[in-house]
Amino acid sequence: IGVATQRATTVVWDRATGEPVAPAIGWQDLRTVLTCLTLQSEGIRLAPNMSATKIAAILDAVDPERQRADQLCAGTVDSWVAWTLSGGPHGPGGGAHLVDATNAAVTGLVEAGEDGRFETWDRRVLDALSIPEQMLPRVVDSCGAVAEATALDGVPPICALIGDQQASLVGQGCTLPGLAKATFGTGGMLDLCTGTERPARTARGEAGTFPIVAWRRSGALV
Repeated sequence: IGVATQRATTVVWDRATGEPVAPAIGWQDLRTVLTCLTLQSEGIRLAPNMSATKIAAILDAVDPERQRADQLCAGTVDSWVAWTLSGGPHGPGGGAHLVDATNAAVTGLVEAGEDGRFETWDRRVLDALSIPEQMLPRVVDSCGAVAEATALDGVPPICALIGDQQASLVGQGCTLPGLAKATFGTGGMLDLCTGTERPARTARGEAGTFPIVAWRRSGALV
């Protein structure tokens, strides 16, 4: 099974029942823009389309005191789909709570780290938004067997998690440094594959370009 999903749309659900505790907040939702502006004054730059402030907004509504941290899971849509396919509350160990690097990179909650693997949750942002780390998924590669879909007949392996835009890059062969691809949908995006030589960044470049993780394979980011 390969799962390609919209990246920043955010879900919080109950580990015991598998039920979302509130409607998911879509990536275009701007209800947290004031929170983003407040954080910017504190030196934390987040965009309202990122998942970080969406998770905080859901928690503020359903668990303002953060007393249910051990009972709740938070994640992007790929996390929700993988958890559900792997059995959810009835799966081995309670379901596989995972996110791939392409989706994790747009949460606003992850930092590259010295090895550039995007595996470490950013403690400063978590503390600023009062998001308990135990609610968050484990960051995995975009390809390779990561869990078993025990909810389906035959228990097929889940062998890919990847964001929609990045899945389009791979599917249309934009996988070599220097190749570029234009995508026209809700927005217009021009993506240039830079390869593995350039270190992963989380800030906009001087010319205004915005770096994204195209995929992670065997721990290496593109």
